[in-house]
Amino acid sequence: MNKNIIIVIFGAVILCFAGFNNKFPLLTADTGVYINSGFNRTVPFHRTAMYGLFIAHSSWGRSIWLVVFSQALILSLILFYYFRYFSQNANYTVFYLAYLFFITFCMSASVTASTIDPGVFASITLLCTWLLLFAKNLTRRDFVIIAITTVISSGMAVSHLLTVMLITIIYGVRLLFAKRRQFLGIIETSLKRIIITGSLVFTTCLLVSVVHFSLGGGFNIINKKNLPKPPVLIKSELASLKSYKEIAGKTASKHGVLGDIKKKPVKNFLSQMVNIKIDKYDRMDERSETLQAIYRWFNSDLRECTIARQSLGWLTFNYLIYSQIISVVLSVLGIILFSIKKTGPNHRNLLVFIFLAILIQLFTNVIQYGKSNDMDYQIIWLLPLPVFLYLSEAISIKKTELNQLFIVRAS
Repeated sequence: MNKNIIIVIFGAVILCFAGFNNKFPLLTADTGVYINSGFNRTVPFHRTAMYGLFIAHSSWGRSIWLVVFSQALILSLILFYYFRYFSQNANYTVFYLAYLFFITFCMSASVTASTIDPGVFASITLLCTWLLLFAKNLTRRDFVIIAITTVISSGMAVSHLLTVMLITIIYGVRLLFAKRRQFLGIIETSLKRIIITGSLVFTTCLLVSVVHFSLGGGFNIINKKNLPKPPVLIKSELASLKSYKEIAGKTASKHGVLGDIKKKPVKNFLSQMVNIKIDKYDRMDERSETLQAIYRWFNSDLRECTIARQSLGWLTFNYLIYSQIISVVLSVLGIILFSIKKTGPNHRNLLVFIFLAILIQLFTNVIQYGKSNDMDYQIIWLLPLPVFLYLSEAISIKKTELNQLFIVRAS
């Protein structure tokens, strides 16, 4: 087996650490919605059907662990491509693995990859977009893999799709109206790359619409017609609600259809920018749609689910929250240092893209989900990427200088 394939698989295993630590994949209140939509072949409310179908097919209908490993493997592969095409160090795999260890044990990448939620595909979408726009000398095989991954990952959520669309438009406008190499040190992309990326966005919209139409949800990229089932409520909450319409209204508001979209989206966006704490993975109620979906579709995994740390109320990420804050601060300081030292165009290019992509992704999530979205911690671990790229190149340059000095002295 090819050495690089082994490294990518090993990277995927590292990214599954949070799931191993929990003894079961991490679950959210929306996990059951995605599982049921995938196996029942329905379009969930205010979402696309793609992630549900991904769960149904990647699990092979046997184990939910296969879902976590599949999304971790995709993320591991795309990160590998990043170091392969943007690091000038011959030993780039060392820095690739070092970065994986860092974002797994010091940041929230493993938590994101180990959760049954489409949030992991936000970072995959951003990385794929970067590769499509700026990676040089892509092999045909790698280009096809990245293009397919872009279509699939951006189709997992409307916010992902909007993010790619806005990034493509911004870089397209820059290409048309700004002089090359004179806009914040950005490496020039090309009209061909912009067109290809835009074509993939159109392909994603068409694919999602066709899938929804085939599932009876209409030819559209988002289902806004059918309100979700009311959430499981305790008796006191149930008594205070007058009708199902009120319950449905509250659920719709949570997902951004009402309420937060109408109430100060800019204020919500600013509050999300400074909120990088990891979301709480609370214990699931036995009557919740998530546990009912696990029981129905993954009955063989039910025992593991019941003894998992999350199910027992023992799962906490206290150390990781503080570690992530420190990591973000160090990354920002490193980025400031690179800016002062005026590093190469690769670094400045990536710095601008990472900041721009994170801001756009956060904004599109606020627009879709309102104030209650948790996308910030799911993508914030992208910040150290330029740092590790710079370190790989700095060490490579230093090693080359030492070798030349040794040769001069020997002669």
